[in-house]
Amino acid sequence: LLATPYMDEAARCHRVGLIHQGRLLIEDAPAALTRRFPHRAYLVSGDDRQSLEAALEARRELMALTPHGGALRVVVRQAGQSRFEGWLREDDRVTEFESVQPDFEDVFLGLLAEQDDAPAQEAA
Repeated sequence: LLATPYMDEAARCHRVGLIHQGRLLIEDAPAALTRRFPHRAYLVSGDDRQSLEAALEARRELMALTPHGGALRVVVRQAGQSRFEGWLREDDRVTEFESVQPDFEDVFLGLLAEQDDAPAQEAA
C-alpha cells in the first residue's frame, strides 16, 4: 500500500484509489481511468502567457489548467470541446494549440472539477 500526493508515482501503480477530502472518488488501474476519461486535454501556447491564462480561466468549458513547460495544459469538458476549439482558433492570444492524450493527473483534476459542479447534497 502506498499513499502519495504525486500523480506520476500513483500512475505507476497497478491499482489506485483517488481520494479527495477523505472520500474515495474512483478506483481502478491508472490506464483504465485515463482510457475511460471522457474529457479532452490540450496544450495551449501564446506570446502573453499571463493574459492567455486569464482568458482560459474565464472559459466555462475549462475543468483544469496547469503550467506545462512554456505552454498551459488544460482539461475541457466533453460537452464544450467544439466550442472551445473554435475559441482557440479565433482568439489572438493563442499562437499554438494541440489536443493531447489526457494523463493521470488530468483525470484527478477532472474528477475534482466534476465534484465542484455537482449540486451540494444535504448531510444525512
